[in-house]
Amino acid sequence: MSALFISAVRMWIHQWRRFCVLAVIAMLGVAVMTGIYAGCNDMLLGTDSMYSKLRAYDLQIVSTLGLTKDDVAALRKLPIVSEVEAERSWKATAHSSYDASSSYAMNLVHYVDLHKKLNRLHLLHGTMPSNNREAVVTQRFLHDSGLKIGSTVVVNLQKSTSANSNSSNSNSSNKKSSNNKKDEFETYRLLITGSVLDSNDLNNPDGYQSKAFRNSVTSRYPIFTSFMPNSASHSPYSAISVRLNEAEKVSAFSKKYRAIVDDASEEIRARVQSSREKARHNQVVDALVNFETKRIIATNPKLQRIPDAVKEKVKKQISEKIRKQIKPEIQKKVPQAQWHIATRISNDSYASLRSDVSSIQSLGYAFPVVFLVVAMMMSLTAMARMVEEERGLIGTYLSLGYGRSAAVTRHAFFAIFACFIGGGIGDIVGFLAIPSLLLKILRGLYAVPDVRLRYDWLYGSLCVLAFVIPVAICTIIVSWRETRQVPAALLRPKAPKAGARVLLERLPWIWKRMSFLNKVTIRNLARFKGRLCMTIGGVAGCTALIVCGLALNDTVATLGIRQYEGIYRYDMIAISTLDSFNNMKQSVEKDKSNNLVETILPAYVSSGEIAKRQNVSNDGKSKRNNVEDAESVQMIVVKDASTLARLVRLQNIDNKLQTVKLTDDGPLLSQSAAASLDINRGDAITVTNTSFKRATVKVRAIVRNLIGSNMYMTQRCYERLFNAKSSKSLKHNA
Repeated sequence: MSALFISAVRMWIHQWRRFCVLAVIAMLGVAVMTGIYAGCNDMLLGTDSMYSKLRAYDLQIVSTLGLTKDDVAALRKLPIVSEVEAERSWKATAHSSYDASSSYAMNLVHYVDLHKKLNRLHLLHGTMPSNNREAVVTQRFLHDSGLKIGSTVVVNLQKSTSANSNSSNSNSSNKKSSNNKKDEFETYRLLITGSVLDSNDLNNPDGYQSKAFRNSVTSRYPIFTSFMPNSASHSPYSAISVRLNEAEKVSAFSKKYRAIVDDASEEIRARVQSSREKARHNQVVDALVNFETKRIIATNPKLQRIPDAVKEKVKKQISEKIRKQIKPEIQKKVPQAQWHIATRISNDSYASLRSDVSSIQSLGYAFPVVFLVVAMMMSLTAMARMVEEERGLIGTYLSLGYGRSAAVTRHAFFAIFACFIGGGIGDIVGFLAIPSLLLKILRGLYAVPDVRLRYDWLYGSLCVLAFVIPVAICTIIVSWRETRQVPAALLRPKAPKAGARVLLERLPWIWKRMSFLNKVTIRNLARFKGRLCMTIGGVAGCTALIVCGLALNDTVATLGIRQYEGIYRYDMIAISTLDSFNNMKQSVEKDKSNNLVETILPAYVSSGEIAKRQNVSNDGKSKRNNVEDAESVQMIVVKDASTLARLVRLQNIDNKLQTVKLTDDGPLLSQSAAASLDINRGDAITVTNTSFKRATVKVRAIVRNLIGSNMYMTQRCYERLFNAKSSKSLKHNA
């Protein structure tokens, strides 16, 4: 064993304090760099694995006139499609069997576990339904309703809702007296046997108030059962789910996946959508024409007196004549079918999860940079002092014939080993401890099962090298600079730097009042400017990390206070079904008459989607839509804009937070939605409502909003955008 190596080991042992400092800095930097990345990556991989296990859709298609088996067959023929499955669901209301006063808006989803290929459910508690009188619900419904597994829920389903939609859009020409009767309901009792996780709703109802910030107040609770309503056995499909071939090979959160979904959406629009919309419209028209023709013939007393010998022949001639007469009128009254292609990316819980994880990852990219800069400065300072302390020993080795590289290597390996050991410990902390804490927080926001900790060898090694290489380079530079001197100069003590007059010495009234030690300190600071800068930089970096963490904590802690005290002035918003609104309004007005309520404002609250209108290219064709250029919003439509101004503070962020009035000219968009899509005042946006009707409008102003994405508009503006003929077409629900 060479004397040089033994001397190096002795030096490393003697300088153990500096070794530990470099190791700790490297450990902290690597732990933060890998920990935040690993926690976010584990969450994304776990969610992607869950999507694959439950066979969640990549695309889901709904239509204003319903969907048929022919639509399923047309989609299945596309080469990009892997699997296609249609489903039926019906809007309903439900209440507990022992408390009919609290009613909940539901989506009754026909679900047969054995035959289900796509959008499968993950069982959390209990069992799946074993017969058509049992059902499973989401944990959110159990949380909000107070029901438990084993409770019985009463489902009320309108017959007009569950009937064949061939006549649902319909029959304005059929002016029977029965249209004036009250809607008849089908009532069913279902036993809740379990709670499930639906891949369309990953929000955790029990965690960190995610329900209040994320979920739309107008969302319906799904209830899954194999039961089929009596009047709905032949009803059209509510939605068609599609899985893509190429999408199964990539992560659901990757850019490649978004490109695949975007291309598939465009191909479906180009090859299938238009033809199937026309075919469905013609199918509904023909069904209504046949229905009306049979009704007219059956209710015509003159046809009953025709002899049986010629009755069929005359009946056929009359029916053809009637068909020709009524078909043009029915064609005008039946709206065109409109497909709406939704992607998994546009799903609220998917978008929220991706947005939250992306925000956390951005911190993981910023913080390690500060640690890296601090590590470089500390290594420069520590190694510079170490080299100066060993000038004589370095000169001795050089005079004995050892090369400069030997002297540099002993210091370089000191720093490299320290960073490697610290980085290795940092990898352990970063891939185990920090992700465990981070996943605990994310699980409080999202209910994703079976998220496991994973170790990424490549990323962990690169993070360690990110600290080893800069620190090694700094050490080599400092050591090499010293070894350029001749051995004789190194064997002599290094001459101290010459002193110099500082600026304070030119200010006698300050300098004379300072003690001797303070004067020496100030002169030394001026002599060693490099060490001064490195010390200040290190302290500034550490202080910045502390202040940043405290600022983030204070910002998040005060978001709700600033939103619900500074912007929202109302105390409560009550949402009901359209049919129950009058009862709710009477109850609130009664409270107002008793001086329990100061101000009330009827409104229409609905979920919607906005997208920034794409520019037009030079060839006149619109640019392809990017699937990320869409944001879910909560549309708040009011008739009385002045009352809204008393309940919600509308502040224009482009005009020094001056109050802006809501008018019929255009909507007001919250800044969170505008920021996510890079929308400015005056930009044109495309708005899609719950009926999948689209309208283009210019944003009148961007208003301040800290939590949630809202869009405010007047009732006249809404009716103008979506071609509503009268105010009766827009019913309040809040």
